[in-house]
Amino acid sequence: MHRIQPIPKDLKHLKEKCVIRPNGMTKLIFKENELLLVSTGSSTIQCVPKLHRNFGASHLYVFQRTAPCVTPLKNRAMTPFEKKLFATVPLIQKFFRACVYWRLESTVFSFIYRWPTCFVAQKLVRDIFLRQVKGPELRQKLSPTSDFGCKRILVSNDWYSTLQQPNVTLVTNRIRQVKPHSIVTYDGNEYPVNIIVWAWV
Repeated sequence: MHRIQPIPKDLKHLKEKCVIRPNGMTKLIFKENELLLVSTGSSTIQCVPKLHRNFGASHLYVFQRTAPCVTPLKNRAMTPFEKKLFATVPLIQKFFRACVYWRLESTVFSFIYRWPTCFVAQKLVRDIFLRQVKGPELRQKLSPTSDFGCKRILVSNDWYSTLQQPNVTLVTNRIRQVKPHSIVTYDGNEYPVNIIVWAWV
């Protein structure tokens, strides 16, 4: 059960400028605004690319606490033949779904017993990371600090590419102060923002 933390005094004046996950929000809310997005969990990895792609923000700041492990999203469209086969023989569809389910569930044993497959998967994820993320500074920020499987593994095909766009900035420093129109971090940098998106719920 999630604990609801008291709202910091610095955020009292931002009540109308904060949103909790941008699902259902219109382009008018975000267009031409500078956004700050807090958290880098499963909610964030889904909404950051969509915010950047669909809502026309002038700049998007993503504040990250710890870097997640990211694997590719296998989400291909089913072929007409597969759809017809599943509709004709529902048992085949159930079998296909069971195969997908247990393929993913079986990775738990790799984490618990440290099977060789765990290290193979970790190397594959690392290779994908090195191919997609350019530049030593960004690689350092996005490199997971825990072993593969110790934290929730996230899936996305556009997370790394979005963070490398010219109007997207990844920030890893702690927030020191929230001002009416900016965020100040402990290293002294100040980031102009109009809207804060809380993405951890």
